[in-house]
Amino acid sequence: MTYLIWLVLGALVLQSDAWLGKELNKLTDNHFPKDFKWGCATAAYQVEGAWNQEGKGENIWDRLVHTNPDIVTDKQNGDVACDSYHKYKEDVAIIKHIGFQVYRFSLSWSRILPTGDTDVINEKGVQYYRNLINELLANNIQPMLANNYSVDFRLNGCAESDDILT
Repeated sequence: MTYLIWLVLGALVLQSDAWLGKELNKLTDNHFPKDFKWGCATAAYQVEGAWNQEGKGENIWDRLVHTNPDIVTDKQNGDVACDSYHKYKEDVAIIKHIGFQVYRFSLSWSRILPTGDTDVINEKGVQYYRNLINELLANNIQPMLANNYSVDFRLNGCAESDDILT
């Protein structure tokens, strides 16, 4: 069922904003419970960019695509990505404009724990996520944190130990 919802949502996003808003209302009114919330989701590596800025450490995926660029068909990487690290306010405005009520996002652990050691916390990385969450809340969008293991762990740190924060 979840995949069907995201498939429908993906198809709707391809349409115009005005049409999308009307269709979301129709779908919500006719097919979903009144407390159903529409949302969108991202993964830190795919959207944040700023791969080596403001204290972020290198992660597993950074190393992989920098040392083996041919591993990705078009040789792209997440160095800039969608640049959400710098454009999060614009991103939240778009989420609000479309009418989503929930935003699920992941954390870049290498941005928060750049050495992989829990004794070294990158305050600028933590502040980025605080700013993002505050911007979402100010726009009546519910933040939803996806706290899962990913390739966005710091090299020689959490990814190689049992010291993963949960």
